[in-house]
Amino acid sequence: MRSASSDLKVSTNRSVPARPPWNRDRTVETLVASQGKNETGAHDAARHRSEAAEAKLRRLRSTIEAGVDPAALVEAITESQAQRAAARAELDGAPAPSLLTFAEVYAMIDSLAT
Repeated sequence: MRSASSDLKVSTNRSVPARPPWNRDRTVETLVASQGKNETGAHDAARHRSEAAEAKLRRLRSTIEAGVDPAALVEAITESQAQRAAARAELDGAPAPSLLTFAEVYAMIDSLAT
């Protein structure tokens, strides 16, 4: 009976690099570009709420301009203004997302190599 190891043939004629090649510049570009896609969750959510409140207020203004009695929309306007104010206050208090520059990412990679 033959052993399983005798069936395996390993070729040692092939040259294999010590580590796989990689493109440093492409890696840095990818890392820097990915930052804009990942705003902080709180900042992104507050910005979205502010934009939604602004859009609702524009629709309510258009409705009033079309002839609807403004008294009928007071509650909706007040609610939208409060939502907009809360979102803006949150945006003003939230730190802006910090983005790394190309140089900073290169420096980080270089520091790993030493």
